[in-house]
Amino acid sequence: MKRGFNDDYFVRLLRQRGINQKINQPVDDSTNIENYANDLFEASKLLDNLTNKQNLKVFLHCTTGASRSSTLICVYYCLFCHHPDWQYTEKVEEFMDT
Repeated sequence: MKRGFNDDYFVRLLRQRGINQKINQPVDDSTNIENYANDLFEASKLLDNLTNKQNLKVFLHCTTGASRSSTLICVYYCLFCHHPDWQYTEKVEEFMDT
């Protein structure tokens, strides 16, 4: 048992819903903002690869309940789904090319 849930039971539930891979992608928000931004960017690239390139279903969650998963979804949506309200697309393109 980890953090209040039975891991085997949780994995079984995910598999019943077609989610077959469990990937741990830590995002550390306890350090400086540049590291946090880089972690979010790397996690959003992984999410894009899994969902758009490999066509996998992904269950995303933050084990500590600190809103990292919702922040990651926002970053992913803005960077990879080309949200029309994203104001700084040229800066995003520059960042993605590095």
